[in-house]
Amino acid sequence: EDRRVVARSLCHIARVHVPRGHTDDALDAANEAIQVYEQIQDRWGVAMARTVLGEVLAGCGKHEAALKVWEGAEAVASAIGDPARRLELAILRSESLLALGQWRDAAEQMTVAVQLAKEINDPEMLSGVYRVQATISLERQSVDTADLDSMQAVEVARQSGARSQVARALLVRGCVLGTQALAESGERGVEADQQANDCFEQALDAFSEMGDLVRRVSGLQAYANYLSQRGNDSRLAAVEARLSVAQQELRQVSGVN
Repeated sequence: EDRRVVARSLCHIARVHVPRGHTDDALDAANEAIQVYEQIQDRWGVAMARTVLGEVLAGCGKHEAALKVWEGAEAVASAIGDPARRLELAILRSESLLALGQWRDAAEQMTVAVQLAKEINDPEMLSGVYRVQATISLERQSVDTADLDSMQAVEVARQSGARSQVARALLVRGCVLGTQALAESGERGVEADQQANDCFEQALDAFSEMGDLVRRVSGLQAYANYLSQRGNDSRLAAVEARLSVAQQELRQVSGVN
């Protein structure tokens, strides 16, 4: 009968549904959590539930809608003085801005995130900061900076023991190493290519074992994009086949044609 516990549980349920592609169930849980928190006037809970609702929307590709929801969550988190929630939101908003191709706006968000990260000793979120910074550096064609940030993202995530964060960091690390492989020739290019393949496969294995279908699809898309540029036709064909199967599975569970 503790409505606060019920609402918090609904947030967790929504977060379980998101990576599995169960969009409708995730939306229902997140919206119900918001309603409960608003009814009991729990502003901290409202900020959390709106954060989760944005994650659901972003998970099904509705990044602009997610950003609008997160604006409301940020306003509440700022008003109640919740720096941890604000850091989480800054990372999430940066990732959606990157997905929309707005890397300069994402970089501005990360300025806020870096400042907040200095106040909060949270390895999981710190790994997220490094991961997003590495992606932004790739957009800026600052490969050396991306290399350092992606290595730190993997290292910090492994120290935290958060398997999902490790997998996400490895995926970005694969993209960075792939960029290096495309720019190098000879043995250095071959070595970077092998390391990139290893990172992609480790990330994809982890997503598969965790049942994270949404990130497995996006990871396979990133891997296929790299291989198409690398010119590895045999490996590309195998990855594209895996991608097709995963996309079909995601369409089936999400109800999207």
